[in-house]
Amino acid sequence: MKKILITVFILIGISYASRAQSDTEFWFAAPDICRDMQSYAVVLDSPIVLRIATQAQAATVDISQPAGGGLPLLSVSIPPNTVRTVELNNWINQVENKPAGIINNKGLYIKSTTPVTVYYEVLSNGGTYNPIELYNSEIFNLKGRYALGNFFTIPGQTILGNDAARLIPPYYASFEIVATEDNTKVIITPAHNVVGYLAGSVISLTLNRGQSYSVQATGTIAGVHLNGSTVSADKPVAVTVSDDVMWGDPYYTGGCADLGGDQLIPDKLLGREYIAINGSLNGPNSYLFITAIENNTSVYQGGILQGTINARQSLQFPVGGQATYVTTDKPISVWQLSGIGCEVGAVQLPDIKCTGSSEVSFFKSTNGDMWLNILIKNGDQGNFTVNGNATVITASQFNPVPGTSGQWVYATVPFSLASYPQNTQVSIKNSSSVFHLSILDGKGSGFNANYGYFAAYGSTFVKVNTVSEPICAGDTLTLGTANYLGASYTWKGPNGFSSSLANPSILNTNSSSSGWYYLEVNDSLCGVGKDSVLVNVYDFPDLRILTNDTSLCEGASLELKAAGAVSYKWTPNEYLSNANIANPIAKPRKSITYHLTASIHEKCERTDSISVRIVNLEVPRLINDTSFCEGDSIILSVAGSASHYLWSTGDTSAFITVYRSGEYSVTTHMEMCYAGSDTVNVIVIPLPELEILNSDTVICAHSSIRLNAKGAMYYQWSPEDFLSNPNIPDPVASPLESITYYLKGSTDPRCVATDSIRIMISPLPNIDAYVDRDTIKCFEESVQLHASGGVS
Repeated sequence: MKKILITVFILIGISYASRAQSDTEFWFAAPDICRDMQSYAVVLDSPIVLRIATQAQAATVDISQPAGGGLPLLSVSIPPNTVRTVELNNWINQVENKPAGIINNKGLYIKSTTPVTVYYEVLSNGGTYNPIELYNSEIFNLKGRYALGNFFTIPGQTILGNDAARLIPPYYASFEIVATEDNTKVIITPAHNVVGYLAGSVISLTLNRGQSYSVQATGTIAGVHLNGSTVSADKPVAVTVSDDVMWGDPYYTGGCADLGGDQLIPDKLLGREYIAINGSLNGPNSYLFITAIENNTSVYQGGILQGTINARQSLQFPVGGQATYVTTDKPISVWQLSGIGCEVGAVQLPDIKCTGSSEVSFFKSTNGDMWLNILIKNGDQGNFTVNGNATVITASQFNPVPGTSGQWVYATVPFSLASYPQNTQVSIKNSSSVFHLSILDGKGSGFNANYGYFAAYGSTFVKVNTVSEPICAGDTLTLGTANYLGASYTWKGPNGFSSSLANPSILNTNSSSSGWYYLEVNDSLCGVGKDSVLVNVYDFPDLRILTNDTSLCEGASLELKAAGAVSYKWTPNEYLSNANIANPIAKPRKSITYHLTASIHEKCERTDSISVRIVNLEVPRLINDTSFCEGDSIILSVAGSASHYLWSTGDTSAFITVYRSGEYSVTTHMEMCYAGSDTVNVIVIPLPELEILNSDTVICAHSSIRLNAKGAMYYQWSPEDFLSNPNIPDPVASPLESITYYLKGSTDPRCVATDSIRIMISPLPNIDAYVDRDTIKCFEESVQLHASGGVS
C-alpha cells in the first residue's frame, strides 16, 4: 500500500523562508471589466495578461480552463529568477467571467512544476486615445492555496461609486467564484441587489471543477456595493472582488475613474492585527474598510476604539498619517483603497501576525513612477536587495509604525521611471526576515494607478503533498504541521479521531476516514492558529472484465466488457473504438493483450487484462481447372493449412481422388473461423477407339502390305522399321522378317490407346525343274516334267 503524506503547515515565526503567494497551483476567475468609455476612443478592459515569476528553479507552467471555457491549453517554460508575461487578450471573451448571474466555464487553473508567484493584470491600453497610457488598470494577486476556502465574507469600499455616465454599458462592483472540485455546493447571500436576485436572497449553486459564477451589483452608487455578502461552499472555492471604474467625485479631485480589485483569502485566514501604509491619493487619501465576520467586533486604530460592529457590517476610516496600526478582538477583513492622485486601486490586507515574504518579484508595466510601501519587523530593515543591489532600500528609509512600540517599521521608497523603466523586472529580497510589500505603479491623475500587495497571506495554511492524487483505501494518512518548540497541537477528525502529535498517522484508511480534519496550534509567538483540511479516501473499484480470453477470427470484431468502476482506460489503445469506456469494440489485426486500468476516483486503480488471439486465415487454393484420361484418376489437394475441410463430395480430408468429370469445391475453417472456399473443374478425356483393320497375316518374303487403322487423331507405329511412315494410320510395311507392329493412337497427347498386328514372312520356294533326259519330241508328242522344292 502507498503511504500518503498530507502535510498541514502552520507558519509560525519569521525564520520560515517565504515568497509572495508562492505555490504550484492557482485558481482564478477573471472579472468582466468595462470595455468602452464613451467620451474617448478607449478600450478599458484590454490587454489582459498573466505575470508569472520563478525563483531559484525553472518552471513549466500550464494554464487551462478545466470546465472547457474556450481557452486552449497554454504552456510556458520559464528560466529561474524570471518574470514571464503570458498574453491572454486573444481569448478575452473566453477568460472574463461573464455574463453575471449564470454558471460559466471560465475558471482558470494554473499549474507549475515548481513554486511560482502569479498575478493577473488588466493593462487597459487597447484604445486609440493615447494608447500608451493606462486608464482602468489593476493588479489581481493570485494567492495559490491561500485563496482556497469554504467561507468568505466579501469586503469592499463604500465611498466611490462606479462611473456609469461615460460607460457603454455601465459596469458595477462584482465578485467572481470558481470551484476547484466537481459537485461543489455553493450558497451566496448578497448584501445588496445583484443580477437576478434581491438583497438577502439565498443563491444556491452546484459548480463543477473550473466552473465559475459572477455576482454583480445592479447599482453604481457606493451604498449598494457588495461588501458584507457571504459565500459558503462544501468544497474549496476561490473568490475575486472587482470594483470597476471607481469614480472619484466628490471625494477626489480631477474626475478620475479607475479599476480596483483583489483575489480574497477565506475567513479562516483573517486575523486581528493589521498595518496599512498610506498611498498618494488626493483628498482624504487612503481609506480602510473593516468588515466583521463575528458579532460584537471592536475595532481599534492606533489603540483608539473606532467602533463595534457585527458580522457582515463594515466600518470605514482614513489611514491618517503615513502608517496606521489596526487591532481587533475578533478576526476582520481589511480592504484598503489607495492610489496616486485621483487614480485608485484596492487590495485586501493580510494580518501581519506570522505572515510575510522573504522574496517578491514583479513586472513594472506602466510608463510612470512607482512607489514601494514596505513593512518589516524592526531590526531587519537593513538587509534588502533590489535586483541584487543593496543600496536601493536602506535602513535609513524606515520609520516606526505608530502604536507598535517600535516592533514594526515601514518605508515608502520611490522608484523613478528613469531607474526602473516600463517593462522592468524587479526582484526584492530580505536575507534575514519576511516582509510585506505593496506597489503603486503609474502616473496618477488622468492616467493610471496599479495597486498590488505582495506577501504570503496565510498565518495558517494547508498543503496537501498529494493534491494531484486521491487517498486510496488502505493507505496510511499522515497529517503534518511544522514542529515548533513549546507549541501544543490538537487534531480532531472523523470517527472520533483526535491527536496531540504534530504529525499523527491513521493506518489502513477507508472511506469512513473521509472528512474534515481540524488542527489547533497554540504557540507562544503567534498564539492560537487554526486550520483544517478536507480529506477524501476513495475505495478501489470492484473491477471485473466480463469477457474471457478468447480467439477471434481475422477481420472480426469483439466487444470488450468491464464493470465495477467509474473510469476506464484500455491499453494499448490501437484497434479500439474508444479506449476510455467500459465496453469498447476491438477489431485487432494481430494477437494482442489489452490491459485495463480502472478506478472509482482518479488513481485509486485496479488493473486486469484480456488476451485476444487472432486466428490467421488462409483462403484455400486448388489447382486450376484440369483434365485427365479415361481410366485414370487425379488427386485434388488444398494448398495452405486449415483445421477443417469439407469437399462437395462430402469428404473431409485435405485431399480427394477424382475419377470422373465434374466441378469440385472445398470449404476450409481455421478452428471456428471460416477461411473460404475454392472450386476446380475436372474433365475426363475419353480414350480413342483405336482399331487396326488388318488381322495378323502372312506375307511372302519381299512383298509389302498396307496397314490400315482408324479411331484416332494421332498415330504412332513402332518399331518404325520397314514402314513407309510410322505416323499415319495406313503406312506400307515391307518387313524382311516376321514382326509385330504396335500402334499408339490418341486424340489428346496424354490419352493413348494401343493395338498391334503380327506380320509373318513366308519364304519363297527353291524350285528345281527337269525332265528325265534331254530329249526331242515331235509335234504333238508329250513329255514328263519334274519339279522339286515346292509344296504345291
